[in-house]
Amino acid sequence: MDELTLFGEAAKMIENFGVIGVIVLFVAFLVWQERQTSKREEADRAVLTNHLSQMIQEDNKSREELAIGLTKLAESVNNFQGRCGQIQNALQNEVDRMMKG
Repeated sequence: MDELTLFGEAAKMIENFGVIGVIVLFVAFLVWQERQTSKREEADRAVLTNHLSQMIQEDNKSREELAIGLTKLAESVNNFQGRCGQIQNALQNEVDRMMKG
């Protein structure tokens, strides 16, 4: 219904004002079209921004989890090396004890 009213008003303007009416309608259409394009671009930008924000948050969470995992792995490696040193000392002590007596 709105389109019919709009076309009716456009026809009246063309009838009343002739070529100038056509020019005015054309300029009005261009302005309207530019506003619609701007609205669409703004909506697309908002969606993209939200998507990128979510991706960045997920990436940060993943990096934090990786850092925690690597820290635990480093602790395990250090504990293993320390335990190997203890075993080596115990074995050396046992060898020395056996050699003495």
